[in-house]
Amino acid sequence: MNGTYRRFAYDGTYEGFLCVAVKCITLRVIPERIVVSDGLNCQPDHFFVRTDYGIAAKMHRFISDRACIQVSQMIVDGFLTAMPEREIALIRLIAKAMRFGACVADDYDDQAIYRIHMAILDLYREEQTYFMEFEPSPCRDIMAGVINPRNIILPVMKSDILRKTDYGNLLIYDRRHHMVLYRNDESNDIVDVRYMQMHSQSEPDIIYDDIWQYLRSGVHLSGRRNGHPSGYGRDCSELERMWYIAV
Repeated sequence: MNGTYRRFAYDGTYEGFLCVAVKCITLRVIPERIVVSDGLNCQPDHFFVRTDYGIAAKMHRFISDRACIQVSQMIVDGFLTAMPEREIALIRLIAKAMRFGACVADDYDDQAIYRIHMAILDLYREEQTYFMEFEPSPCRDIMAGVINPRNIILPVMKSDILRKTDYGNLLIYDRRHHMVLYRNDESNDIVDVRYMQMHSQSEPDIIYDDIWQYLRSGVHLSGRRNGHPSGYGRDCSELERMWYIAV
C-alpha cells in the first residue's frame, strides 16, 4: 500500500481525529504517523482528512454502541492527554474495542492500554492542580488568566471553573494548546484559536483585546462544517462490516 495512506494529517480537533479513525476503517490500516495541519501546508506524503462533524458524531456513537461508553470516554479523555503519538494509540484502542468489546478498557496487562490509563490519570491530576491554584486577574470588565498545561485541561476544568460564580465574566487562555475558555453574561464556550494571530501570549490586556475581537468576528466559526468527504457517507452497520484491522 502507498505509504501516504498510512500517514495522515488533520486539523487537530477531536472531531477531526474521529474522521481520521473513519478513514483508517475505510482503508483497513493502523496509521504510522498522524500530524496536525491546516490543510494548506500539509506534507505531500500525508493524506489530509477534512473534518466532518456529522460523520464524527456518527463515529462517536458507533464506538459507544460497538464497544461501550467506558471505552468511548476513555478515547475522549485520551485525546486530551499529552501522551506521545496519542492519536495512533487511540486508533489502536478503537481497533481492539471493535474486535474484543468492552473488556479491553480493563486490560491493564496490555502495556498500550495501561499507558493510556496512566496518561488519563496525569490529565486529571494536572487539572486538579491548576484548578486549586488558578487565580485570574481583573482585566477591564472580566477576570482573565493564562495557563500553560502539558495536557488539554480546559474541557475537564470547565464545569468546575464555571461553578465559581465569584469570577463573573471570565476568560482563560491556554497558550500551549491555543484554546480559550470564556464566559460572559450570555454564554460560555471553549474556542480553538490556533490560527489566530496573537500580539502577546502573556499580557492579559493584550490577550483580552485579541481574543475578544476574534470571537466577535466569528472567524472561528467559518469553515468548520464541511460537506461529507468522498467515501465517508456510511452508516454504522457498514462501518462495522468494514472494520478488520490487525492490532
